Formats: sequence, C-alpha cells, structure tokens
Amino acid sequence: NIRFMEELREKLEEKNIKFQASITTSGTLLTDFNLEKLYLSGVRSFQITLDGPKRIHNKLRKSKSVSIDSFEACCNAIRTLAKSEFHDINVVLRTNLNLESIEVENLEGLISTIKDIVPNSDRRFLIFPKPIGDYLGANLKTNLIATESYCKQGSASKVIEIVEKRLIAEGYALADAFLLTKKGGYSCYAGKINSLVITPDLKLRKCTVALDDPINIVGSLSKDGEINFSKNIEIWTKDYSDNNCSSCFAQNTCQGNSCPLVNIKNNSKPYRDWE
Repeated sequence: NIRFMEELREKLEEKNIKFQASITTSGTLLTDFNLEKLYLSGVRSFQITLDGPKRIHNKLRKSKSVSIDSFEACCNAIRTLAKSEFHDINVVLRTNLNLESIEVENLEGLISTIKDIVPNSDRRFLIFPKPIGDYLGANLKTNLIATESYCKQGSASKVIEIVEKRLIAEGYALADAFLLTKKGGYSCYAGKINSLVITPDLKLRKCTVALDDPINIVGSLSKDGEINFSKNIEIWTKDYSDNNCSSCFAQNTCQGNSCPLVNIKNNSKPYRDWE
C-alpha cells in the first residue's frame, strides 16, 4: 500500500514531524521503482525471509499465486536492495531453520544462495537465523503440516550454532549479535513506553503477535489524535530491575523485556546470575 505511505509522509511533513519507517515484506513487489517510492516515504529498514535453497524455501513459503516463484521473488528483492545506492538503509535477512536445514546439501544451498545475492562486504545487511517454532502459541498448533516443519525440541541451539558458524566463516554479520550487544541487551519494542501499535479500529496495542489477546489492548486513539491509555499499559512497561541490575549489560533481556507477553502470562520474570 505504497500510496498510503506516501500520503502519511505528506501529512507528517506538513506538521514538521521527522520519522522513519520499517517494513517486513516478502519482497514480491520490491522493484527498483517501488524501492525508490518506499525510500522517499521514509522506509529505511527492511526484513525479508529466505528459508533456504529453492526447494526448501518454496516448501516452507508457498506463494498464493501460481505465477510467482516465492524463492525467485525473494532473491530478486534482496538483489534490488543490495544494488541500490541508498546507503542509509538496513536489511535484516531472516532465515528460519529446522533439522532439515542443516543437512549438508540444504546448508550448502542456503550459504551459496546468500553469497550469490548479498556481498559479505555490504554492512547494510544482517543475517538473522531463527528456529522454526510455535512462537507464543500464536501459530497453528493443531495443523500437522505446520508442526512437521518445527525445529525439534532440544535441537534449536545446535541448528542455529551450525548455521551461524558458517555465516561468520563467510564474513557475514549476524543480527542477533547486533541486538544483544546494544545497551542493556535485546529489549522487545512491546516493553517500551514509546512503542504502540495502532490498528484500524483505533485501538492501541503493544504486541504485534498477540493482536487478539484482550491484555494486549492498552488504550485507544481518538479521531482528533488524543491518546487514552488503560491500566493495561502499566503491566507492559513496568520496570522489574533491582539495584544490582542497573549496571549490567544484559539488564533488559535478563529482566524479561525480551518478551514482555510471556512474562505477563507467567506472572514471573526470568533472572540469571551472570557472575
């Protein structure tokens, strides 16, 4: 919906509001022409998912259109970003993995594909390996086809480690290392006071995964732009740190802000003694 993005940019510029935007996209429509339109509309960050070589990717990420090859569309989008002259964009290339992904032929196919479309010298790109799973119970737990693709319990760390080592050996930068070394460690946007999801019904939410969960509704936006928070905002933004945590590099992650929703549901916060 590029036209909407252009209109939003125009209205924000009229009010002298500076902004940047990010998108998560399959890249199917990411041509040179559309990339320029997105860039001029303030989009500076992109996340695109490549789930392996062609056979694996197309099995996991089937296109709804018989005329579109999901793998080729994804690769073309990444090439479009890589050859662009927009030096201030950043791209997270996510790859979802399971035990099948680290079979020799599939792993070599994934690495070969990444090398073919992303120069390892292009630091606008970060690679983000993640295990395939049922995150927060929001996916299709009862769908056997979906569960067959999950990364088996207990194997996720091994799978990610193998792929990350190969990527590092090829000279690529990893997104998870970038996130974890930020001040305080990784902290989900949902736990930040200045992060809100505005849905078409003008309800305010925090999490982009559990959209239908009532606890996720933290207020509403009036038609004249006034923000009205409910009491739910407090449980999403509560600071669970103690006096011993303020100087720790992993404060945000350790105190539970890596996923506030899980902690709210469990009514407890993880803690690790890093010493």
